[in-house]
Amino acid sequence: MLDIYTESFTPSTILAKSPEAYAASDPTANTMPITPLLPLLLAPAWQASVSFR
Repeated sequence: MLDIYTESFTPSTILAKSPEAYAASDPTANTMPITPLLPLLLAPAWQASVSFR
């Protein structure tokens, strides 16, 4: 039983299927590094909307 698992799910086969399996999430993964910058970019707009109190 263990031999069947190790032969069919080797790391090389999992890595080989990853690009096709996760192709739909590429746009999301490409924009994720920008996410922490959003509060810094939105802060001036927020302050301008409340007249820089």
